[in-house]
Amino acid sequence: MIAKTQALEDWSIPMPITESAQRIAKQFASEQPTQEKAQQVYLNTLAVCAVNNYLRIIGISTNLTVGDSWNKVMRLAVDVADLWVSNLGRLECRPVEPGSLNCHIPQEVRLDRIAYIIVEIDKQFTLATLLGFSPTAASELPINQLLTLESLPEHLNKSSQLKQEPWILNSAKPC
Repeated sequence: MIAKTQALEDWSIPMPITESAQRIAKQFASEQPTQEKAQQVYLNTLAVCAVNNYLRIIGISTNLTVGDSWNKVMRLAVDVADLWVSNLGRLECRPVEPGSLNCHIPQEVRLDRIAYIIVEIDKQFTLATLLGFSPTAASELPINQLLTLESLPEHLNKSSQLKQEPWILNSAKPC
């Protein structure tokens, strides 16, 4: 298990949280009815923006605004942090606090995702560290069982053979 944890640390990807991502996250959070829901939406949005920026850097096309996490009603109704990956489908971007051993995966996002990327958000909300991913998830996803991000493009390539893109146009906007 120590070797697995070390491998994740070696392959985790730190991504600065941009001012734009913070602004969007604050806006989405301000629309929520409770402080708890606002914090959830804030962290979810930062995680989605960090993953979106990472995928853009490695040349994977996304459409930020297609996901339920960009839908005002869906943000209010469910705990969602999805990002549309062009030609593939929804990728779930789950935030965790520093030092977390597990990541909770809400029931409503366990069925139609192509993968789950776990994102550690620092206490100052300035750095998002992409810890790894899992192709599937149950209610709790142990951090030490994540696959390294090195194998994410291969996983997405395999997924592309099974998925078709929706009618919505592609857009790879940064956060």
